Amino acid sequence: MKGEKEENKEYGYVQFPLCLLQETFRNREKAINIMLDYGIVKYAMTFDYAINDVARQLLYDYTRHPDRLQHSLWRKVNANEDVFLAEDEFLYTAREGKFEPCEDAINYILELFAKDEDMKSDAILNYQIHVATSPQCLNVAITKNDNTIERYNKGKSLQAAFEYRHQADAMPMCNKNLLFDFRDNEQNDINLLRAYIGIKSIIGRNNFATTHKSVILSRMLGCKSNEALTAFLSENDDAKETYDKYSGRKRMDKLLFQLMERKLVTVLSRRHENRIYVSTKLRTPVELATAISQKREEKNLLQQIEEARRML
Repeated sequence: MKGEKEENKEYGYVQFPLCLLQETFRNREKAINIMLDYGIVKYAMTFDYAINDVARQLLYDYTRHPDRLQHSLWRKVNANEDVFLAEDEFLYTAREGKFEPCEDAINYILELFAKDEDMKSDAILNYQIHVATSPQCLNVAITKNDNTIERYNKGKSLQAAFEYRHQADAMPMCNKNLLFDFRDNEQNDINLLRAYIGIKSIIGRNNFATTHKSVILSRMLGCKSNEALTAFLSENDDAKETYDKYSGRKRMDKLLFQLMERKLVTVLSRRHENRIYVSTKLRTPVELATAISQKREEKNLLQQIEEARRML
């Protein structure tokens, strides 16, 4: 799986379980690939489809990108290959070489779908992944569908095991370019990515959130609860070392400041107060302070309204 194609697309977020951060303590590259592919397939599955488009995409990938197509699909089409699937004249229009399979070729594939529900489901997923990774969406290049799906299933398995022990996990979102950057450039401190994703899991879809540094540290380790944190620290020495390192105020403050320098988060707090405000949407401390003040004013107004109602 590669980063952006030639067409530049700035927006593109993937969503995955927070617990996948724990895999970064085992293998950084593999862990980030699981996060990316979990997010890609999860996003892909949200797309609607027309079955004729599914058949058309299958024909295109079978003839032009067989290595990318799931092997099970390639094998089933190959075993039933007919003349329309082997000759370009049945798959391309005469005008400008545009790919447009003849009606017989489409119907032939639809007949195979009718006989094999698994083949149909695999072809639908192939189409959905094609749409999700297109320049109009995530704009990423998939080398092999089988690898992407395998890593997605690995992520689902890790999520299921975690949630069996610790209940439903948080589901942060992360810009895919940031994940590629930390995967491909090992000089980037992985703890910055861990902290950023941990903070994203706290904020969710809000503009900002109130939290504590101890909570951010727990989320950095892929743990949404003290129970999950205690269990993970007892199982992984590298995680324990990271936890001990950032339990100190100075190192955590430095890490948060580095995130601010990279314009990934904004952090604000009153002096000598443990509570902190964090945001990944509001880019400056002044913007964050303004949002906090507005929120307080709204809360005060609601309280005044409620008190007035009690006086009626």
